[in-house]
Amino acid sequence: MQDNSLLSCIVLGMRGELMNLGKHLIRLLNLEDIHQISRCLQIATSTLSNDLFISPSLDYIVKIISGYGYTVGAFHEDSLIGFASFVFPKRGRNNLGYMLHYDEKRLLSVVQMEHICVVPEFRRLGVAEQLIRYLMLHTDPQFAILLSTVSPQNTASLALAFKIEQRIISYVDIYGVKRFIMCANLSQQVKDNDKETFEVPREEINQLNRMLRCGYEGIALGPENETFILISRQERE
Repeated sequence: MQDNSLLSCIVLGMRGELMNLGKHLIRLLNLEDIHQISRCLQIATSTLSNDLFISPSLDYIVKIISGYGYTVGAFHEDSLIGFASFVFPKRGRNNLGYMLHYDEKRLLSVVQMEHICVVPEFRRLGVAEQLIRYLMLHTDPQFAILLSTVSPQNTASLALAFKIEQRIISYVDIYGVKRFIMCANLSQQVKDNDKETFEVPREEINQLNRMLRCGYEGIALGPENETFILISRQERE
């Protein structure tokens, strides 16, 4: 049986709820779905390199489902075609907030996007975005800072992160590779209209890193996905 003691505190109106997305349904996953999760993960990762997608272990997914966070899945004709997970690390060592030098209050407000995977047949149809927005919609407002990591080479994941208003705020060594830390504030909408922007070629990662350290953040990909568009955090605020 799934332990819902934590879920009852952090999930709003989510237990047993279905979201109809045309031909797809989204719902909270449980331990009875583990075989479908395993199959979906195997199919999804068969076309992805380890540099682009760090595959979670089934043991870790079981931990999330059992109370460490929650996982939602998209179904097509009763088959799981994609899933995504949020976790609430609080003071846990895996809280990305430590790498960002967050204070205690901010650490406790972090929710982390752990993984998103969709089988190849259903990619580019908005499934991943719907999964994330469903998670965002049902997350308790006390968890206002959404953090995740993305490979600089993963154009699809970067585009999705920017679409849900995440920003590149740091470039770090993590999981044995270099990745961006992405951040979104779920409690407020950010407006960048009429702000001065700067473009950095994607291959100029060192220049980008210097600008991140000087108070800039990445807000979008430029034309043809060849550049990063940055803005000053101070100007935005």
